[in-house]
Amino acid sequence: MSVIVRQGASPSVASQVVSLLTTVPHAMFIDPRSVFDRALIGIAFAPRDRWASQRESASPVAVYSYSAVVSCCLEQCGLGTADRKAREDAEEYVDENVLGAWVGPGTPAFLDDRDGWAGFL
Repeated sequence: MSVIVRQGASPSVASQVVSLLTTVPHAMFIDPRSVFDRALIGIAFAPRDRWASQRESASPVAVYSYSAVVSCCLEQCGLGTADRKAREDAEEYVDENVLGAWVGPGTPAFLDDRDGWAGFL
């Protein structure tokens, strides 16, 4: 079962997610938190993503907006979000180095919110 606190990133959502996950010893977040916390959109219990078979059952994890994580990467590198090639490069980086990284049972989940789609990656 998955629970999204609120669609769309805001400081209050990020603080609620962090607060909820502080009791979970293995909860993971993307660093630097000062950049990526704004991409936090909720928590999920046993999300059906690429890591579903490796996760501990019903253990809560942070959920990030995929498009917001890509935008954070672009901003972190000082690139504009409108540059198509830069966005493609940022998506490739996120796909390989963030989504593709299993870092334990607290590995965050990512909601694919591109083009109106809303499913876990």
